[in-house]
Amino acid sequence: MAPRASFPDVLPQELRDEIYAHLLHAESVRSAPPLYRQPAQDRSRAPIYRFHPQILGVNKQIRAEALKVLERNRFIVVSHQWPGLEDDMHFGSVSIVTEQQTQVARFKRHVMRIHLQCPVSSENKSKTKHQAHEIRSFLMVATDLPAFCQKMQWKFYRIPAPCAYITFVGNGKADRRHDAWPCVPTKHVVTTKIQLRSPNQHEHKLEAVKALIGPFNSMICASQKATFSGFDQHQAAIDVQRLQLRMGPRMVSTNAMAWHMLDTVQRLLRRAEDLAISCEDYEGACRQYQVIWVDALAYPLFKLSLETYDSELALPLALVACALLDAAANWGFLQLRLGGIFRVILAEVWGSVDTINKFLQSTPVQVHTLVAYSLEKGITNLGACHFLAVAAFITEVGENSGFSTPSQLRFERLHRAAPHCGHIQHDLEMVERIAGDPKVSTFTALSNPEHN
Repeated sequence: MAPRASFPDVLPQELRDEIYAHLLHAESVRSAPPLYRQPAQDRSRAPIYRFHPQILGVNKQIRAEALKVLERNRFIVVSHQWPGLEDDMHFGSVSIVTEQQTQVARFKRHVMRIHLQCPVSSENKSKTKHQAHEIRSFLMVATDLPAFCQKMQWKFYRIPAPCAYITFVGNGKADRRHDAWPCVPTKHVVTTKIQLRSPNQHEHKLEAVKALIGPFNSMICASQKATFSGFDQHQAAIDVQRLQLRMGPRMVSTNAMAWHMLDTVQRLLRRAEDLAISCEDYEGACRQYQVIWVDALAYPLFKLSLETYDSELALPLALVACALLDAAANWGFLQLRLGGIFRVILAEVWGSVDTINKFLQSTPVQVHTLVAYSLEKGITNLGACHFLAVAAFITEVGENSGFSTPSQLRFERLHRAAPHCGHIQHDLEMVERIAGDPKVSTFTALSNPEHN
């Protein structure tokens, strides 16, 4: 009797490669998150990876063939002494292959290792001594490195840095502020070590190396100590030297920092809008808006005493403030749709009080002042103005237990400013309807999905 044919003998090589790719290639095993997730992952809408490494244990021939497909993926190991970093990654919708410490330790086919170390700060003072010094690791795919770097950049905004800040004021003179936060106990605030390695002991192509280090251009922290190893190619070494200087500047222009922060805020806003519109994950979008808002106000740049409207910071700060007003407005509209009527009023406080008074660090500035300055510079912030009108209307109706004429006038002015905006037209009609019939529920009228 003839021996039974094995799997490699039955199927041609092309079909076997397709099967291996379906089981082991990141693009094929990447899928939307399930309805029910582990508690640590409940806060994330990031896609998950369902690799099937069991096929590697069938026999030696299949293992050798499947490993070639598995190695097409570019895995990265991130080790850190940063309490709660994995939770922040899940919260920021960054995909993680695994954070099981034994699995990460056994995996040896990564092309890069990143080690992050954060000093004892307000973020981890509440942690125990063991947690603060514990080294943990997680595994990710290189395609998620840009999202990881953006999330780390947002975390860096909250860390004070002992470097010189230069502000160019209206008369053209440079104002230097050294050691703005001398309480930081270390010379370098953040230590980042990036090691390139090849599991096959082959040299990386220059294009692949540049693609790997490219996302780190957005991972900037004043006084960060960034070190690279394994980049032996001449051109790659030159790029790495430039990247080291960019990632950890010792002298920072506040104007450049403000524009950089604006770019980051806008990317996070687009991510939150995608969660709300494409994924219909309103809770996840609300959390994203909340993270944007809370972290932005802790940005050390805006704790400096600056004559905002007399310097080059005026335009980027106004743009960032308008972006934060958008975040507060979108959060409020989503809460209105979810039924959180009291959170709508909280969002109004975020937008009209905190953003203006705290963010700009000046005497109380009314919303119309920022809007007037924005319009003068060609900035439109219609969504925030619309939300503030809705929130003010809800507040006035709740306090006065009746209809308020000033609220109707606000919507009429908004409608004249944007006659083709269907959202504003809808709300104006609802306000007029409430004015004509007091029995109509304010919440029912304004919580219509038209807002979203």
